[in-house]
Amino acid sequence: MERDALAELSREQLIELVITLAAEVAELKRQRGQPPKTPGNSSVPPSVGFKANRAERRTRRRGRDGISRRRQAPDMIVRCRPTACVGRGAVLPEAGQRRVGRSQVIELPPIRPVVVEAWQYAASCAGCGQQTKGTYPAGLEPTQTFGLRVGALLAYFHERHHVGYARLGEVCRDLFGRAIHLHGIRDTLTPDSFTRRRRRIENAVDRSVFRAFLPDQPDTATARRLQARYQEHRTSLFVFFDRPDVPPTNNASEQDLRPSVIHR
Repeated sequence: MERDALAELSREQLIELVITLAAEVAELKRQRGQPPKTPGNSSVPPSVGFKANRAERRTRRRGRDGISRRRQAPDMIVRCRPTACVGRGAVLPEAGQRRVGRSQVIELPPIRPVVVEAWQYAASCAGCGQQTKGTYPAGLEPTQTFGLRVGALLAYFHERHHVGYARLGEVCRDLFGRAIHLHGIRDTLTPDSFTRRRRRIENAVDRSVFRAFLPDQPDTATARRLQARYQEHRTSLFVFFDRPDVPPTNNASEQDLRPSVIHR
């Protein structure tokens, strides 16, 4: 702009022109690579230095993509059919109903012990008359009480997850059942079923405690004393099978003695 033209401008027009020129100069400097004004290179307040990065930080943050579980072929289908109208209470027939949704969960099957019994046979040779007996498979010998899978599971709990022997007893009682469990469900069983289960439990105890005696060695002294004590009180071990009014544990006695022990 010529000097004469500037001289004709008013004071307000000159101020507006200076502001416009200053903005254009700043834009040119920015385009030429000069750093923008920050609290470190100019007199702008410190708060200005943090405002430029906020929008960039927001755009950089992203949540990870969700992953949904793939559906599997179901082993059981529960059909949730409506039976009555929510409006007037009329009965709704199954004919004409259509599926409008589905929900799938993964569940554990009921844990029930399976009793495996091995029958040993013998045969005599027609030529020499020598009798030969069949061999029990591994894990089904007469000295065994529990199968290999039960032993492996308990060993896994004890060695890998450090579950103590007392807690292992609770696991077997709560998950698999034993004599105490049979006492609790006797009212739901027929007399024949109860008798069969009782015989299996007592035979297992006889095999593991009373028939396989421990060797007379120093490291088995404590176990042999416990075995002898069980043998002495064998007839009283399963009194609760004959008398339903007798509890299978002595928890009630310990609870009755607790006040006396605390007082002492």
